[in-house]
Amino acid sequence: RGAEADPLADAAWSRLVGNAARAAVITREAGFEPTFHHHAGTFVESPEEIDRFLDQVDIGLTLDTGHLVIAGGDPLAAIARWGGRITHLHLKDVDGAELRRVLAAGGGMRQVWSSGAFAAFGRGDVDLASVMTAIEAQGYDGWVVVEQDVLNAPDADIRRFRAERTEDQRVNREALRAWA
Repeated sequence: RGAEADPLADAAWSRLVGNAARAAVITREAGFEPTFHHHAGTFVESPEEIDRFLDQVDIGLTLDTGHLVIAGGDPLAAIARWGGRITHLHLKDVDGAELRRVLAAGGGMRQVWSSGAFAAFGRGDVDLASVMTAIEAQGYDGWVVVEQDVLNAPDADIRRFRAERTEDQRVNREALRAWA
């Protein structure tokens, strides 16, 4: 956890939200709608930190189901809480047992990415079908980005790694077809 390990002082937090607010204005002046992506291992990752940020900045939210779970959040609760602010969705599944193993060993995001904690759809613990139902019920009609953050080990067999990721994406496509 980024913020838990090294929280921002009040002045630094004020700079963060001030800069984000200025960026949002500039983005809108250019004809685009800004969105904020919370991320595990940063200063805005937990539901409480996301609330604090959204309370202070007029900006949409890129909801990332995987990073929210890593930070202790529940994607369905997040959709209920921030549904009107969600302008972009990053859909990930998380293998909770693998995540707990990595965190118990003191691992950070690099270890989470390389461990396989971000799993192919249906191989993790996030109820993605319910996430899709809930986001649709909120009237969301924006992009859904399928993500599976994975790093290969430096000594990995790249052919095997590629074959595994190809299979993961086949599984992800099948899940998406089932939800359509």
